Amino acid sequence: MQLKGLVRFFTVLLIVYSLYQLSFTWFVKNHEKKMEARARTFVKNNFPTALDKYPSNKDSQEVYQEVLDKEYQERLRRLLDSTKDVTVTYGFNGPVSYKKAKEEELNLGLDLQGGLNVTLEVEMTGLLKSLANNSKDPNFLSGLQNADKRKANSSADFITLFIEEYRKLEANRPLATLFSANSGSKIDIKSSDNQVESYIRKEAADAFERTHRVLRTRIDQFGVAQPNINANPDKKIITVELPGIKDKERARKVLTLTANLQFWEVYTLRDNNYANGWQKAIEVFNSRYGNVKDSSVLKDTAAIKDTSVKKKPTVKDTAKKDGLADQLTPADTNVKDTGQKKPEVAAAGITIDKFIQFQQPTQDEKGEVYYPAAIG
Repeated sequence: MQLKGLVRFFTVLLIVYSLYQLSFTWFVKNHEKKMEARARTFVKNNFPTALDKYPSNKDSQEVYQEVLDKEYQERLRRLLDSTKDVTVTYGFNGPVSYKKAKEEELNLGLDLQGGLNVTLEVEMTGLLKSLANNSKDPNFLSGLQNADKRKANSSADFITLFIEEYRKLEANRPLATLFSANSGSKIDIKSSDNQVESYIRKEAADAFERTHRVLRTRIDQFGVAQPNINANPDKKIITVELPGIKDKERARKVLTLTANLQFWEVYTLRDNNYANGWQKAIEVFNSRYGNVKDSSVLKDTAAIKDTSVKKKPTVKDTAKKDGLADQLTPADTNVKDTGQKKPEVAAAGITIDKFIQFQQPTQDEKGEVYYPAAIG
């Protein structure tokens, strides 16, 4: 009987303690829901929706939605940081702040709150092609393809499989002939196969680590409280668990998105046609606004359609057309003086060169005059 009573006592005690610990989770979630509502209201009141901003462009809607999500997450983070000392419940020792309750709450995994579990593989085929300067050698490409087929049923890493498959097709050709040209002097044409393999593995390890960092950065934007990221450098696999994530498809898309860096050639003042066109634009601008000092005239320039100038506008004409009557002195208009000091109007006021600072031309390594692409 005493043993049964002791068991009952500890059972009741365990239940009470479990409920006490679970209560922290409930109060934390309740507080966070309030802050989430405030963050959503802030974004709603200060930013247009993606559909309103880009009603007919789904690609722009997706990009803009990511901006809104980041604003929401940033606002939520600030709200949670600013309320970390707010009392959310009371414990055995008195008031319990949000920060303390957050530390005491139960960690709910995927089994309890659902979410996303995805396994990502860092693709080595593209890396090796890049290291080989996108070689079109058929044996090199076949070696990559055969290694890719074998990796599903092999415990060996991809680089080992590639070298094995390549050696089946090219028994004697040094690996340095493929990888030395684009190595940045890390290896040369005389490097041994072991040196080349070490170089490839180092580059692969660096690429894997960069991918790992990028994934962590992307995961942070989802605001998941307890993400789980497990990396396997040998197999180049990263397993990601995002408990509680709501938009699973968007999360999967963001995690697997490939970065694309593009370079665009821009015009410079070295291009005569562009320079002449730009000079004409400067002349039109200065002719239209060169007699007004106040820069507020620039606010409505986007609405101007006719840029031809038949005559230099007078101060009065400019005031009527651009709504500057309240910015001119009583002598220039018939508006009565209200006693407020108004900006002066001079013959030479706003000119475009005051808003765009042109960089001086320099000489390139060949001694030729070079104009920076500041305008472009």
